[in-house]
Amino acid sequence: MDYAIQALTAVIKLGEHTVTGRGTSLTLSNTDKDLADQLEIYERGDEYEELLNPADIITSKDPDNKELVQDFVQWVLSGDSQDVIANFYKEDRYCLYKGFPTEDSEDVETSDELS
Repeated sequence: MDYAIQALTAVIKLGEHTVTGRGTSLTLSNTDKDLADQLEIYERGDEYEELLNPADIITSKDPDNKELVQDFVQWVLSGDSQDVIANFYKEDRYCLYKGFPTEDSEDVETSDELS
């Protein structure tokens, strides 16, 4: 995140234009309000627009407990874990991630390494 904040800071100080994520501008607002107040946002995404944060679940090739790893991966892809993600936010802060669309979970590519 440091690089993103440094880049946004340079853009503001140089009077340039950029595209940045909501998380970066919110972080700047929380760390340097005076600088963030110099931002002029021309276009903002819909407040309720899905924001997916693609990520990989990385596990050991030879875990001590393969069943636990498989259970964890299945939990991450489940509606229960996505409820945790979608409902995680700090008080008086914007929730950035809405969770993975679990209705599409059968389309997720998984490795057979642990099978």
